[in-house]
Amino acid sequence: MLPGYTEIQPVERRNCVCCGPCVGICGAIIITVSYIIYSIYAIIALLDNTSRDIKAECSSSDIWAYLLMTLLFGNLNHLYIIKLLSDNKLKSVRIIIYCIFQYTFISYGLYEIWWVDCADNTNLVYKMCEIYIYASIVLTTAFVSIICVVERIAIGIWH
Repeated sequence: MLPGYTEIQPVERRNCVCCGPCVGICGAIIITVSYIIYSIYAIIALLDNTSRDIKAECSSSDIWAYLLMTLLFGNLNHLYIIKLLSDNKLKSVRIIIYCIFQYTFISYGLYEIWWVDCADNTNLVYKMCEIYIYASIVLTTAFVSIICVVERIAIGIWH
């Protein structure tokens, strides 16, 4: 030990009480802003390309209608789940129904972009559907995983 210096005591580590809420708030802001940007571009894509235009290029494609459904029903489903979360009324049955709806919706979109051969994959409608599908896979899986972990901690299975 050097003269004039005291021994360094280890600092007790404390959990950061603000990290969880900060991450949650930042995540919510990022998702909300992304959703708004996505919605704007999806509306632009729907206005630039009519259903008739896409049917003229590819008669077996319903990708225009799928994009319209993602804006209406997919987002209403997300808002409903968020409302249930904020009201503390989210139950297992509702999570299962949410998953069935989301993954059925995603499966139909995957069919449209992967198995409809004549679909123009450079079209903005196609790109917006692709973004919606991949983002929904990630967000739905993450949401369900987080809810399952929180529920298990709440009922005391994991400490």
